[in-house]
Amino acid sequence: NRFFGWSAVGRLALRQAPLSRRDRPSLPVAPDPKSIAEVAETLSSVEDAELRAALARLGASIKRN
Repeated sequence: NRFFGWSAVGRLALRQAPLSRRDRPSLPVAPDPKSIAEVAETLSSVEDAELRAALARLGASIKRN
């Protein structure tokens, strides 16, 4: 209230209640090796093997969804 120079907040009420529990989201399923291999075939121009493998996994996950 001092910051504004006038009574911006007249009253503050705090209420305590139990928290509702949320279900945990399920973990994503890894793509199957067959779909990874299919996507990897299209990545032959990528020279770095680790990058090619990561892109293949990413592509298979995107293709699945």
